[in-house]
Amino acid sequence: MTTRSSAARLVPALLLALASTACSASSSKHDAARPPAAVGSEMPTGLATSAVPSGTPTSAALGQYLKRTMPIQAYEVTSRQSSEISAAYATLVGRCLARFGFTDMPKPRINQHDIDSVRSRYGPGDDVMAEHGYHFRQDEMGPPDSPSEGGAPPTESAAQIAVENGSGPKVVNGQQVPDGGCAEDAKRQVTADGAVYGEPDLVGSIDAASYTRSQSDQRVLAVFAKWSDCMKQRGYTYVSPVAALEDPKWKTGGSADPAEIATAQADLACKRQYNVIDVWFAVDSAMQQAAIEQNATQLNAIKDGIAKELKIAADVLGAGGTG
Repeated sequence: MTTRSSAARLVPALLLALASTACSASSSKHDAARPPAAVGSEMPTGLATSAVPSGTPTSAALGQYLKRTMPIQAYEVTSRQSSEISAAYATLVGRCLARFGFTDMPKPRINQHDIDSVRSRYGPGDDVMAEHGYHFRQDEMGPPDSPSEGGAPPTESAAQIAVENGSGPKVVNGQQVPDGGCAEDAKRQVTADGAVYGEPDLVGSIDAASYTRSQSDQRVLAVFAKWSDCMKQRGYTYVSPVAALEDPKWKTGGSADPAEIATAQADLACKRQYNVIDVWFAVDSAMQQAAIEQNATQLNAIKDGIAKELKIAADVLGAGGTG
């Protein structure tokens, strides 16, 4: 399996390999297929198009990306880790509330299902996803976890809420309520010694900006144009996979109808025919890697903060579990 670090190192090499195999589309077709520019004027350092290596990956090299991982994921928490952190936070809030006599709290549950966020990054990318049309995240999520082992959260009294958010009396049952209440006290504990709580803005910005900027890269636009022609031959008119993914028709209803599934299956077939996901992934990843290298100091501090946060969560959950 390709690791995060090795995937990041391979991306520039793959990009340099595809110049000879990428067939260029006409400039007018590029313009027609060009998606909107990245939202907002503030871009993380290193995401300029000039920072991305030239060329595109060859089909032979792309076999190394059977399990794709974005470079920025090295600075994120997984869905399971996020669940552990949330459980630790809820546990600390519950312990604090218990000191004031509020003990009717559900037991936090850790989500055992780790979501592969890259799998759906570029729309339907495999047959199972396409069978769900553009509602494929239902397949990704798996069966829903219950919110807690104790069932639905009980209704909180006004007195409990006041202790939780610190909006009420400063002393309750003879004990001092922490500044900001139990919620703020729990947050202070999970962010002690430089630990990070939640996804830092820089990480999310790099992830979102590379995805958007990659859609305006000429190598990606070239395969988008081929994909669009392929879809037109199958009876569908979309300028890019993003346009198909974001078609308002798919926003209604909780599941895909036959027309949506057929569209997603055609989408996937055209992506496979022209290596759309492989090219897009390589450009997207290279943009992220350039941004990571130019924001290394901040990102390494974030990674250290996440490691501390996970250690705190493990200690909290290990000290009496989530009860």
